[in-house]
Amino acid sequence: NALRDNIMQKRFMDKEMTAFSGLLEEKLPTHIIKYNDSNFTEVKKEYYHSRYEEHSVLNPEYPIIRIISNGRLCSFISDSGIGYLKNKEICVTKHRESIEEPKGVFTFFQYKGGIISPTYAPLYDKNTAYRTLFEEGRANFFAKQKDVETKLSVTVNTKNNCEIRKLTIKNNSVKTKEGSILLYFEPVLTMAQTEESHPAFSGLFLSGEYEKS
Repeated sequence: NALRDNIMQKRFMDKEMTAFSGLLEEKLPTHIIKYNDSNFTEVKKEYYHSRYEEHSVLNPEYPIIRIISNGRLCSFISDSGIGYLKNKEICVTKHRESIEEPKGVFTFFQYKGGIISPTYAPLYDKNTAYRTLFEEGRANFFAKQKDVETKLSVTVNTKNNCEIRKLTIKNNSVKTKEGSILLYFEPVLTMAQTEESHPAFSGLFLSGEYEKS
């Protein structure tokens, strides 16, 4: 192109294109805008912290409720451990607005020295120290009784429609403790209005069996 007197430009710049050659020329600005660096403020980095709430004073009459869900299965649970499971419109476990007969999924550890529940309900034991820690997507329940401590973590599986509960038992004494763990709940597997209207009739369609591991 340089040796042949700009032959490429002449090939494309015919008479019709020459009429618009002025548009191809860069125009110089008539005025210049100058920005002062002082107008820009330094942006501080913000770090995300997981929100949590801890409660040590538990009152079932004024519950603090959290919902843990994967979009289909919802676990409604209070700071006292009262709650129920619901899969879309179907209630998995029984729900009642009563603190005298609380409903939910309750866990008990019975040993020679007594019995302890990681949640304040349903025992409402005044001799046990309880506290609840709510995190995003998880509820943690702590209980301490004499030389036994328990921790119960509750969450919902993000892929499968199931609730996951992890129970941790700590023996603070030097002696070995033997005991048994009981998990109690009342299944419903129907709509809440149907079960509340005819609880005995709804229970006729439920059956269960024990499988040895």
